[in-house]
Amino acid sequence: MIPVAPGKYSAAAVRNIMAQLYDVRENYNPELKIAGILLTIYEFNNRDSFTLKKELFKEFPKLILNTSIPKSSFVQKAFNLGKPLLVFKPDDRAAKAYIKLADELFERKNLFSLKRKN
Repeated sequence: MIPVAPGKYSAAAVRNIMAQLYDVRENYNPELKIAGILLTIYEFNNRDSFTLKKELFKEFPKLILNTSIPKSSFVQKAFNLGKPLLVFKPDDRAAKAYIKLADELFERKNLFSLKRKN
């Protein structure tokens, strides 16, 4: 899984990671697969978040996970306290999104093969 947060160079970073993964698959590990691209620190009514999702979906439509992890101050607070978010603040929307992500990955079961676009 490739987690990606909205930012100026986020889409370029994902393209770079994908290129590296394609090379690894072609040269070293033909069985290499990916679970998907996870949008993190996502703000549903934020232009940068929307633009990133749209751009990545255009290039990697099958790899974008349906679940996005929303921005939440409790994620950092839980991390600073050394606690899992699901223990620290189980009702937080990010905690609920992580549960939804686990369900989505479990339902998919199969990972995506990496095939380079021509």
